[in-house]
Amino acid sequence: MALSALAAVGAEVYSFGQPAGGAKSGEPNTFIFAFKGVGGSPVVPIPTPALLPGLIGLGLTAWRKRKGDTVQEQANG
Repeated sequence: MALSALAAVGAEVYSFGQPAGGAKSGEPNTFIFAFKGVGGSPVVPIPTPALLPGLIGLGLTAWRKRKGDTVQEQANG
C-alpha cells in the first residue's frame, strides 16, 4: 500500500519511518517522506494505460484456466 502511494505521487526519493515501540503495542504505523521534482525518475513507475488491456487479458486467462481446472476436478470426482 505504501508503494502504491509513492507511485500515485510520482515520488523520486523517499524514506519510510516507524516510531519506536510501535511493534510492542501491536499498532505499528509507517510514515512516508517523499519528494518529486528533484531531478530523478519515479522510483515506482506508474502503470501506463497501454498495459491495462494486457493485464486484463492475463487475468481472464488465469480465471478461465482455474475455472476449467475446477470443472475437471468435479468431473473426476
